[in-house]
Amino acid sequence: MTEYCDQIVTSQIISDVIKRAPILETKSISYKVQFKSTDTEPHLAWETVKYTFEIIKTDLIHGIEENHLFTRRYSHFEWLQNELETKHIGRILPSLPEKTQNYDKDKRKYEFLYYMQKLLDHKLLRNSDVLQKFISKEFKDFNDFQEYINKLRDQNTLINRIMNTGVSFVSLFSKCVSFGSSTILPRVPDKQDLDFDEISKEIQLSKQQTEIIYSDLQKIVQKLQIQSKSLIISQEIFSKAIQYILVIECQQNDEFMKLKRITKIYENFQMHLKETFIYRLETCIRDYVQALKIINEYRELKDQIYKDSQQINNINIGKSKLEELKYTLSNNKQKVEQIYTNFLDDLPMFKQTSQLHLKDIQSNFHSELSAFYFTLKNLKQL
Repeated sequence: MTEYCDQIVTSQIISDVIKRAPILETKSISYKVQFKSTDTEPHLAWETVKYTFEIIKTDLIHGIEENHLFTRRYSHFEWLQNELETKHIGRILPSLPEKTQNYDKDKRKYEFLYYMQKLLDHKLLRNSDVLQKFISKEFKDFNDFQEYINKLRDQNTLINRIMNTGVSFVSLFSKCVSFGSSTILPRVPDKQDLDFDEISKEIQLSKQQTEIIYSDLQKIVQKLQIQSKSLIISQEIFSKAIQYILVIECQQNDEFMKLKRITKIYENFQMHLKETFIYRLETCIRDYVQALKIINEYRELKDQIYKDSQQINNINIGKSKLEELKYTLSNNKQKVEQIYTNFLDDLPMFKQTSQLHLKDIQSNFHSELSAFYFTLKNLKQL
C-alpha cells in the first residue's frame, strides 16, 4: 500500500513539473518578406501609393518553398493593425508608422517590411487568419484585397446596427457615465498592478537606452550626409573648372574620377545605414511605446471596472442604465484578463527580440562603418 501511494505521489510530482515546464515550439514554417516596387497612382487632390512585396514561405520539414507577390497601401496596413488589436487584445503588436501627408516613400517601404516580418516571426500572430489573408495569394492583387476588406466593413456595419437595436455597443476602453453623486474612493493597487509597474519601468529604461543609441548613430549618419554634400559641391566646382581645359583630358583625370567614386560611395553608404539601421531603431522605439500603451490601457480599464462596480450599488440608477452598466462591467473584466494573460505571454519574447535587434544593430553598424573607412583609405592611397 505504501509503495502504491509513493508511486501516486511521484507521478503527481512528475506531472506538475511537466505542466510548469515551457512548451517547446517546433517551427515548421518560416516566412520572409522582401520589397519589390513602389507605384504611385495620381488623383486630383491626392495620390495613392502602392507597395509591392514578395512573400517567401518555406516548409522547413519537407524543404518546399513557395513565393508570390502582393500589393498593398497604407490603409490596408491600418486595417490589418485594427483587426489584430481587436482579435488579439493585449498582444504586443509591432507599430505602424504614423499616417502623415508628407512622408518619405523609401523610408515607409522599409517600415512596412519590418512590420510584416515581426508579425510573421511571432509564434501566434503568424497564423492569424487576418494576417494570412493579408499576405495570401488569393488576394495578392491590390483591387481584390480592397474589395475583400470593403465587404467585411459592410458586414460589420450591418452587425453593429443590429447590436445597437438592443444593448448599446460599448467600445474597448470607453468611459461609462457617472450616475448619481456618490463618492468613489481611489482604487488600491493590487499585485498585478505592482507587477505591471515594474514591467513599465523596465520597458521605459530599455526605450531610453535605445533612444540614446539611436541618437548616437543618427549623428554619425548626419555627419556622413554633410561630408557627402561637401563632396558633391567639390565635384561640381571641379567640373566647372575643367570646362576651360580639354574635356577629354579632364574626364580621364585620375583625381577627378577618384573624387566621383568617393562621392558615390558616401552617398550610397549613408543611405544604406539609414535603411538598414536607423529605420529599424525607430521602429524599435515605437514598439516600446506600443507596449507601454497596453500597460496604460490595462490600468485605465481596471480603474473603470472599479468605478463601475461601485456604481452598481447606486440606488439612483435606472433599470436600463443598470443593465448597460452590468454588460460593460462583464465585458471589461474579460478584456482585463485577456490583456494580462496575452501581454505576459508576449513579454519574454518581446524583450528578447528587442535586445537581439539592438545588439545586432550595434555590432553590424560599427563593423560596416569600419569597413567603409577602410575602403576610403585604400581608395585615397591609389
